[in-house]
Amino acid sequence: PAENNLLTGWLGGAKAAEKIFENDDALLQSALQSLSSIFRIPPSMLREELIHYKIINWQTVQYVKGGYSYGTLGTEQAIKVLSNPIDGTIFFAGEAIAGGDSLGTVESALQSGYNAASKLISGY
Repeated sequence: PAENNLLTGWLGGAKAAEKIFENDDALLQSALQSLSSIFRIPPSMLREELIHYKIINWQTVQYVKGGYSYGTLGTEQAIKVLSNPIDGTIFFAGEAIAGGDSLGTVESALQSGYNAASKLISGY
């Protein structure tokens, strides 16, 4: 924690839909205002301390269009199929195939990546 100063923010649902056409500068200002309210630090001071930022508007990404992983009736079977490498060369990972209670989270994406890497290293 002392060596990594990374903060990730996320806005979803109706609030995200309201901001779909805002440019990165406007979204950054909204984020800084939110942080300002949380930490009681002026937005201008937060902006001065900011080294780098990346804004991704998932609604406008061509092949995503705001999509998000979630469980369906076929999820369990799909996870079983996608968890197996194809010809020992293609290994799938990501939040959608992690399984367990954390489906659709960063934790599940990291865990499935770890699982895929372990299979690759061990020859699955």
